[in-house]
Amino acid sequence: MSEVTLSFQVDENVRAILADAAKVTGRDVDQLLRDLAEDYARQQQVLIDEPDWLAREVDEGLREADDPATVWIPHEDVMDEMRRELAELDARIAASERK
Repeated sequence: MSEVTLSFQVDENVRAILADAAKVTGRDVDQLLRDLAEDYARQQQVLIDEPDWLAREVDEGLREADDPATVWIPHEDVMDEMRRELAELDARIAASERK
């Protein structure tokens, strides 16, 4: 597959955030942006190839919500888990900045 070069400008704060995110994941900004662009393109291709995808997903979610066997997780439990994950990510970013 042939490759092309894209060039665009972003706010310097966005660039700094991307640099931090790349560092945490062990990539450089160029690789991070390539990965993001490829993921986005794949997602869009699904919507192009399967325009009724979202309706099917919603229907499946509604069926699952109506199923008496569905296990519901309380909102506060989910938020507690997200807070833990964010704290771990903050710690990883802080550790990478100290290096």
